[in-house]
Amino acid sequence: LATSGGGQAHVKGCCQRAPEVSMADVPSGGPSPFAQTRTETEKKQIAAALGLLQRLPPKDLEANIQTFTKIAPHLEQTLEPYVSRPLQVKRDSEQNRYFVACECNCDGGSHRSPWSGKYFPAPAGGDAEEEKLARPSERLRILEESFNEVFDAYKTGYYEGGVSSVYLWDMDEGFGGAFLIHKDCVMP
Repeated sequence: LATSGGGQAHVKGCCQRAPEVSMADVPSGGPSPFAQTRTETEKKQIAAALGLLQRLPPKDLEANIQTFTKIAPHLEQTLEPYVSRPLQVKRDSEQNRYFVACECNCDGGSHRSPWSGKYFPAPAGGDAEEEKLARPSERLRILEESFNEVFDAYKTGYYEGGVSSVYLWDMDEGFGGAFLIHKDCVMP
């Protein structure tokens, strides 16, 4: 269960106070097929960017990453595995319901609604382009719809409002899922 209140963003794996990032924490390339061999300068840039992101306000995360990308373009994809983006709320105009938008329902710059199964905003290529985006199998989609109805009732009963979404996806063996609640916290 992932919850977000007030748009929390943090370096993945960190809870309260983020630990210092050292050069040893920055991957050097290794066995990952996505990793590239990094120069010492790139490693220092990554460590510096992660250190700054831990200290800057979470609400400015997107702007900060864009600024870093202008300075060093390789940082956008390099920082992705280390940075948790805050949960967002979007509206499914087809079902007139809100849903939680996050990394697990994002594809092609759009977010899939658990209510209609459609992507918002609609991809530039129209329906043909939307068909190419990630979707759960038919069996999982039916289960996802049921989970969303049940979890919506749970969220209303225990959290007294907010927005909830459940997303399922197929894996090599079985399936994965995310149960999300977004509720803005009101400070007294």
